[in-house]
Parts: sequence; structure tokens; C-alpha cells
Amino acid sequence: MVSVTDMESGGSKYIIQEVVREAEDKSSPLSTSPSAKMIKIEEIAELPSHSTSDQVPMSRESKQAAQEEIACSPEPSAVTSTTVADVPPPPTNSFHLEADLRKIGNKPDVVYRYLRQIKPDAYRSIFHNSLEPDILNQILRTLHGFYIKNEAPATTLEILGSLASVGRFDMAVMFMSSTEKKVLKEVFDFLHQAELEGSSVTALQKKYGV
Repeated sequence: MVSVTDMESGGSKYIIQEVVREAEDKSSPLSTSPSAKMIKIEEIAELPSHSTSDQVPMSRESKQAAQEEIACSPEPSAVTSTTVADVPPPPTNSFHLEADLRKIGNKPDVVYRYLRQIKPDAYRSIFHNSLEPDILNQILRTLHGFYIKNEAPATTLEILGSLASVGRFDMAVMFMSSTEKKVLKEVFDFLHQAELEGSSVTALQKKYGV
């Protein structure tokens, strides 16, 4: 006689088979010898309680909400590439301008967007008699790197003229290195090629000593 019993333990499932063997002695029908009982335990892999086909399907609203959440989640690279420093408002004096440039740091494109807020003739009132060589050179580098590509030549010429009228301009020009003068010369070469009055460009170029 065989008896089968299921048993679960620690996530595993077992089958216990009890095999009862009758006494070998068949000679006496009245034999009372106890039956021999063998117990066989087999472990079987537990099947998943629910198949994938039994899972409740996601509703249309849930699918749409999940898709919108994925679409709205920005990629880390996109966040890094679109993060831009705030551009300070236009300065009212040289102290504010120098502080703003230190705050912006080594970001030439931000410096350009900051300086283009300043009207060309406003440099006279901003600097008065305090034009420093490093500030002058930073403005000239911005004219060379951005203004001659993106702004009207007349705007660049007007800025150069406004800076040349500031006190201590001659001293600031004296501290210019040969590399800085080369950059400035390229700016004037551009202005000569533009449709501007040649005499005004040449006179201003002499003031800058290039």
C-alpha cells in the first residue's frame, strides 16, 4: 500500500511516500507480524504561485501615467548640459562690474551676455577714472571672441571709443602684453574690413597703440 503526502518547509515542497510492505511470511494467514513501513521523501521544485498570464493587466490610465512619468524625467546629461549660470544685471559702477566678473568666473559666453547689457556709451560713466588693465583686457577679449561674430561692427567701434575716453586708459594700454595687442589688432582689422568710416577706425587704433 502506498500513501502520498505533500509537505512544505522553508520555501521547498516535499512529497512523502509511505510504502507499506506486507510481511514476507505468507505461509500463515493468521500471521500478526507488523507490516514494514518505508518512508520516501522527495523534494520537488516549487512552482510559482501565479503565472505571468494570471497577472492583472495594467489599466490604460496607469500605462499613460507611467509613460508620462518616464517622458518627464530628464536625463542627467541633459540636466548638466542645460544648466546655465544666472547673468547679473548691468552694473552701475566699476565696483559692481568687477565683482560681477569675479562671480561669473571663467565663462566667456556668460561674460559676453553680461557685457552686451551695457550700452556702449555707458562705459564712460561706469569707469570714470578707474579702468584697470585686467578689466580692459577681458572686455577686449570678449569683443574679439563674441562681438565681431554676433554684433554690428558699429557697436564694437563705439565700445572701443567709449573705453578710450575713460581716465587711466593710457596706463591700462601700457600694460597690455604682445598677445593681448595681437587680439586687439585682429579686432581693428575686422573693423577696417567692415563698412565703417576708415578715418575714425584708424584714429581710434592709434589711441590703442596697435
